[in-house]
Amino acid sequence: MTITNAKPKTPNDRILIPILIGLVIISGTAFGALAVYSSNDIKNLDSPNDIIESVDIVLDMSNIVSPGEVELTAQDAPTTIKTGGSYIFSGTTNQSIIVDADNAEVEIVLDGVEISTADTAAIIGLDAEKITIKTADGTTNILADGGSSQYDGCIFSNAELVFAGSGTLKVTGQQLEGEGIATEAANLTFQSGNYIITSADDGLNAGGDGATIAINGGTFYINANGDGIDSNKNAVINGGTIFVIGSDTGGDAGIDTDDGFTIDGGTIIALGTDMIETPLNSSTQTSLAFTLDQAIAKDTTVTLMRGDKEVISFSAPKSFRTLIISSPQLTDGTYELYTSGSHTGKLTNGIYTGGEYYKGQQLNVNGASNFVVNKIVNQYGRTR
Repeated sequence: MTITNAKPKTPNDRILIPILIGLVIISGTAFGALAVYSSNDIKNLDSPNDIIESVDIVLDMSNIVSPGEVELTAQDAPTTIKTGGSYIFSGTTNQSIIVDADNAEVEIVLDGVEISTADTAAIIGLDAEKITIKTADGTTNILADGGSSQYDGCIFSNAELVFAGSGTLKVTGQQLEGEGIATEAANLTFQSGNYIITSADDGLNAGGDGATIAINGGTFYINANGDGIDSNKNAVINGGTIFVIGSDTGGDAGIDTDDGFTIDGGTIIALGTDMIETPLNSSTQTSLAFTLDQAIAKDTTVTLMRGDKEVISFSAPKSFRTLIISSPQLTDGTYELYTSGSHTGKLTNGIYTGGEYYKGQQLNVNGASNFVVNKIVNQYGRTR
């Protein structure tokens, strides 16, 4: 499901919408933003046609920082970047990092950062030519947001976003209907790094009029309550190890794009419930796409085998019914799917590494238990 800014919230959405009572003003000094809830926002949620609009946030941009090292723990207001250059952030804060750099190129280095905001995004890119976010080697960086603002991702940007570095970035997008990492009609590119993303809606989102999501490397564990990866334009996967699962309540997919996506490298597990978008035939790496007869329960070990050779094993944190597997190991031949059994390897970000798999139950899909691979995109089960 593609989400754009200032979107309505409906009672059928998956996230519990709090009833806002009266006029609540949250000071920009305390939280780095001014959030105003008016009586017009209060709706009778018993009516399916009633909505609650997202809240416009007035950002406090009085605390301007210069390129170089910035200790966030010492900041009592949001930090605002107004000029290009490299900014190295460390420390803990409940304030946002704001980029308003008038078409300049900005580099943000996260060097052991923890940001938890109450009313809007943790990092907000208002204006820049390009924003590069790097995770410093050996560091774990934790970002979380809250509220229901027009900046509807934990990391949100109007400008192109590029992610790099070798550290770890944990993102929790917990605004109402919020994404993990989102751009508004701007490209979103990942070069390297380790990413753990949990979101109330889409995990990665290129919204608005659309843009390209490109993954060239890195490791990803995306657990979304909407689509795992969602582009209003297209997506390109050239490398990396990606485990992504969308909503288990229906209406979303592991990967969802408007103009299609290609897989040209990497190891990909993409799971959904009742929707599946297969890669384009212009891809150069082989993919298997399954619409299963029945949902697989959460925490079930699922293994793709070729005879007695294990190709890949994984386990999901919630149930799923659609499945895409792509790997450099896939070549023409006949494969089987197994569930349960046991695995002696280590489960890391959804995928088993090392160890050995001991077969459980062979899975039938639409009456077939052996799956022939003889083209780039191979689809099994009922077409939806």
